[in-house]
Amino acid sequence: MAKISPSQVLGFSALHLIVTMVVLFFALGGFSEAMDDPNWTRSLVGRIADVLVQILAAPMMLVWVGLELGHKSPDSLEWTFFLFNSVIWGVGLAYLRAWLLGRRDA
Repeated sequence: MAKISPSQVLGFSALHLIVTMVVLFFALGGFSEAMDDPNWTRSLVGRIADVLVQILAAPMMLVWVGLELGHKSPDSLEWTFFLFNSVIWGVGLAYLRAWLLGRRDA
């Protein structure tokens, strides 16, 4: 199996963080229209982004909801969970890449 390096983990973590932020932007876009017009329906992009956010926010979103912290917690704790989630994904993606490269070389 190929080795992983901290730079790979950092790169995958940064990529995950950026993609999650962009998808979150699209998922949240349109809620102001929903407040103004009760008959407004979300666009296909908004619905897809909402599903992707749920996938990309796992597993830390499950921990966050399980702890029932909600609005009582400080913003710094929420951002720590958000960043740690990207690190978890970065480690997982780096190991997946190493495993795939190892299978290709075998």
